[in-house]
Amino acid sequence: MRIGVVLVVTLGLVSSAIAQSENRSITTPAVTAVDDPLQSFEKIVKRCQVAVEARNTPTISVYFANRTSSWVRRVRAFEVRYDVRKTDSLVAPIVGQIDVLEVIATESAADEQSAASLDFTIASSPSHIRQRYEVRFSWRDQKWSFKDGTSILDFRNKDGIYGNARKSPIDASKGAGYYGPVAECFPL
Repeated sequence: MRIGVVLVVTLGLVSSAIAQSENRSITTPAVTAVDDPLQSFEKIVKRCQVAVEARNTPTISVYFANRTSSWVRRVRAFEVRYDVRKTDSLVAPIVGQIDVLEVIATESAADEQSAASLDFTIASSPSHIRQRYEVRFSWRDQKWSFKDGTSILDFRNKDGIYGNARKSPIDASKGAGYYGPVAECFPL
């Protein structure tokens, strides 16, 4: 009889403990997914593409240039490229680079109608300006950090040869306002 009472009491305690545990909510630590470096970098590239496209729209425009007192037809084109690579560095195991190329060709005319009727492309224009940005990032602490960059401005002369390149480092201390919309390509 004793065995029967002990068994009933033991089963009662066990079933009571199970019932209580079912009513309790179990808290587990929140699981956070580590940002995928490539997806994260592609978000920066997308912002860059949107900013550069906005800056280069419309691709063809006609305006009066006060400096030369003439009407100008301007043709713009741009390209945004990027790359992400693993390195053997323990400090910066992943690096990314964004390259932006903007090309602007202009021709002048005496009046607005003449400027609008000018027919040329960047390739056919004897001279144009090329602005390039080469921006490098490193993946550290689960985020992309601006590492360094270069701004290169050069001109294609009437003979079709590029020259007079002006190369300068991208200076984070100048802030995004200094670089205008292109600063979306290298968040400082």
